[in-house]
Amino acid sequence: MTRKHVIRRLAGVATLTLAASLPAHAAFDWVFSTANCVSGACSSTGVYGDTMVFSSPTGQGNVTVSGISNTGRAGRLRSSAVALWSGIGVKNAAESGSVPNHAADNSGYIDAVLIDFGTSLVTLDSLQIGWPGSSSGYDSDISLLAYTGSGDPLNAGDSDYLGNLDYSQLLSQGWAHAGDYSNVAQQPGKTVSVNGGGYSSSLWLVSAFNPFVSSKNWSTGNDFFKLSALGGRVGAPPSGIPEPGTLALLAAGLGVMRLRRR
Repeated sequence: MTRKHVIRRLAGVATLTLAASLPAHAAFDWVFSTANCVSGACSSTGVYGDTMVFSSPTGQGNVTVSGISNTGRAGRLRSSAVALWSGIGVKNAAESGSVPNHAADNSGYIDAVLIDFGTSLVTLDSLQIGWPGSSSGYDSDISLLAYTGSGDPLNAGDSDYLGNLDYSQLLSQGWAHAGDYSNVAQQPGKTVSVNGGGYSSSLWLVSAFNPFVSSKNWSTGNDFFKLSALGGRVGAPPSGIPEPGTLALLAAGLGVMRLRRR
């Protein structure tokens, strides 16, 4: 295993903390705007590309954003294009990119924004959408997943590689369901607190409501959103919470996370 894969495995471990231990944020730590764009179609709106990189206005480091959708044979996950205007929109190969399918949606296929913090563990605690507006008539239910496994979902050689899976397999292949959030466009500031379980991970999926990972009986096919900001913290768990390595050992006995023999 290469050094890169060792780093990814360490960064991908998720830890559980009490929701009360999550820090409050006066400002979002990652804002998906032209001003914070480092690479990708930074100077143009509505121009699709494979990835975009954004810096943190609060000094928490860069984040890489890309798109995932279940377009393709047997519903398997495939990369989708992303573009920036009023937040991050996702266009899979089966869509035209016109309104409202210029957003991450679950109309036909289910789109997700893949959030990659590289080698940093991040505990998300809030998210904001930029579109739709509260009076648009579009629903905006969102599902959140954190990668908790020991592999590398972005490496085609790994058994939990995203490109070999469909959404129904994620929870058995290293991903944890971190929550569902209803009608985000109707919330004050189009903002919601997330991740009540306190997961920390280097990889996150923010999708339109996904019935393949959620037990909620919410409607589908009518959810659309563009992700505009995230709040969270980078670093080790709060004081008094075991380090990831300790939690991994505990998990083997408690069944909190699946440890696979590589």
